[in-house]
Amino acid sequence: MVISSIKEIPQRIRNLKHGKKALLYLFLTIPILLVTLIGSIIVSEYIPILKLGWLGYNIIFGPSLNSNTETTTLLSIIPTLSIFIFAMFACLIFNYYEEKEFRKKWIHVPLWAVLHLIMGIPIYAIIPIFSVGIIYKHIYDKYSLDHAYTAHFATNIVIIGIVIVSLIYSVVT
Repeated sequence: MVISSIKEIPQRIRNLKHGKKALLYLFLTIPILLVTLIGSIIVSEYIPILKLGWLGYNIIFGPSLNSNTETTTLLSIIPTLSIFIFAMFACLIFNYYEEKEFRKKWIHVPLWAVLHLIMGIPIYAIIPIFSVGIIYKHIYDKYSLDHAYTAHFATNIVIIGIVIVSLIYSVVT
């Protein structure tokens, strides 16, 4: 499975190039994702069950982001940065299949959002994921699978980048 996925990387890069017009949608997906995420976090303060996730953390971002120890150093975040690099390659492959399978019909969009619970996200994160899923569905319908894939992949890379920068910033300061 892993070797066959690695062989797909050149094709996925071609898919991203073909869908590059969808990068303009980042100006829509990122703000909507962040606003709905902040709103969902606020609501989860009043409804604590929404904070539940089966791992207690997102498997992409790992448990180290939840630790508030004072001994966190730049060296101690190297394993987490390795997870991020793996996450980027995983997004390169899996985001394509997510778009291919979950953008054909509108009913698939909420199913796609709920399936993210498998990654260990808290329940409140379904709302922001669903929100951007609506945008990806629009892109899929208006343009193509490659465009929806590019928007999805780019959104995930921006999120991973924000987390990496904030993690490094928290260690350096």
